[in-house]
Amino acid sequence: MNKPKVFVSSTIYDFKGLRSALKYWLTEKGYEVRMSECNDFKKDSRQNSYQACLDSIRECDYFILLIGSRAGGMY
Repeated sequence: MNKPKVFVSSTIYDFKGLRSALKYWLTEKGYEVRMSECNDFKKDSRQNSYQACLDSIRECDYFILLIGSRAGGMY
């Protein structure tokens, strides 16, 4: 049986600790966790990072969005 996939989205630096804790907890619960800063995030080198994230989100079963005081780049 395939593991359910979760994409975690937020600005990276202000949520670094929470993102790390979420990845650990979700992995322990049996989920495949996708985060753009992780070494296992699949991205075609010819593709921009926004499009790579959108493509990955489409493949996921769940999406977690963390909102704080910072904003990411414009797409």
